[in-house]
Amino acid sequence: MKITASLSVAATILSVCGCSSAESPMNNTQDRSELAHIETTPTQGTQMYPILKYARDQSSDVLLKHKATDDEKLLFKRMDSAVVALTGDPDIDRCYEVIIPIGREAGLEEDDSIAFWTRMNFFSEFEP
Repeated sequence: MKITASLSVAATILSVCGCSSAESPMNNTQDRSELAHIETTPTQGTQMYPILKYARDQSSDVLLKHKATDDEKLLFKRMDSAVVALTGDPDIDRCYEVIIPIGREAGLEEDDSIAFWTRMNFFSEFEP
């Protein structure tokens, strides 16, 4: 089950994945400094979830070439289910509130949980 992201969530996902606003179909004007805290650093999570190894400044093409591992698919499914369970059209902060504890259970820090969820959201849109 995939979520239907609101425009603001989708724009944030593209920004976190490294897609420039010019590349974005929504031409996101959100200040990237607000997203600076999402920068991924090498942690235990990058060993368990290879999608976190990509630098934020790499093009979004690296995500399109990524082959999700079974662990990544399972964790994303848990996070996605929690987001889908939110009522209405949740803002990005409400999504973060439900995915961060799930990421922590899987051994991820807060920033890695957010980076993982946003990258997998982007990636899952293009996965066959």
